[in-house]
Amino acid sequence: RGSDIDSMFSMAREYNLAFCQPALTLNSYFTWPITLKNPLTRLRFTTFVEIMVPCFDHDFLLRCLPTMGDNLSGFGLDFLWPKMLEATPNRVAILDAVAVTHTRPVGGPNYTLLRERGITAEDEGIRLRSAYDIKDMTVYVGGLLSRGGVFLKGASAAAKLLLQASYGLTISTAYMRRNPRRWDIDKALRPQITSPVVFVSPFP
Repeated sequence: RGSDIDSMFSMAREYNLAFCQPALTLNSYFTWPITLKNPLTRLRFTTFVEIMVPCFDHDFLLRCLPTMGDNLSGFGLDFLWPKMLEATPNRVAILDAVAVTHTRPVGGPNYTLLRERGITAEDEGIRLRSAYDIKDMTVYVGGLLSRGGVFLKGASAAAKLLLQASYGLTISTAYMRRNPRRWDIDKALRPQITSPVVFVSPFP
């Protein structure tokens, strides 16, 4: 919706973000647990943004343009683009105050074309990460803003407690509302209760 897009751009400007995305609602198909909407935060500063609904500032978009043709699926760009900003912390974020619903299962025409060529999106991701020397696919929450606007460093006890509570609340909410994705949400977020700021990639 237009209002959601406006809110995303407004938050990106407000917090000087170079690269960000809206969170995914609990009704969404999802791959990366970190992208699910967090009910207790306004945004989370991360080392990962999925390329499904990216928001760039002008200068960073120009930096990224030459990499957009590196493969067909886009696999690996989720790690490359944040890596290009690692010298400037807190410029990459997932916006929990703005959420969208991903209604289509993973896959699509590009995946069909890749299969016809005898390769997979994961193969493309491995090649891209190798080309840019990206060895670590662990995703971190470096900091967050609570719903009340309080900034907490990701390594702080307060941030970890808040995130642990939010994962538990999300799982409970999914079950109480009989969300069709509740089993996937539980499986994805339950491990994060013991590891609240570190997410391991679901891909090799």
